Amino acid sequence: MKVEGTCFRVWRRNFEEGSPIFRDMFTLPSGTLKAEGSSQDNPIVLQNIKADDFKQLLKVLFPR
Repeated sequence: MKVEGTCFRVWRRNFEEGSPIFRDMFTLPSGTLKAEGSSQDNPIVLQNIKADDFKQLLKVLFPR
């Protein structure tokens, strides 16, 4: 996923299981491209989200 120009390489399973929106984003193609999030060259880009806020979400989804 890409947030504020930063690419976050995360396990998509947690997002797919918790959100039908993310599940659809990972499976639906976008025009001639493969599905968003299918590769590092085609990440899901989250608009209007702060990178620091996304990091906090990742701490909840992927606790140590």
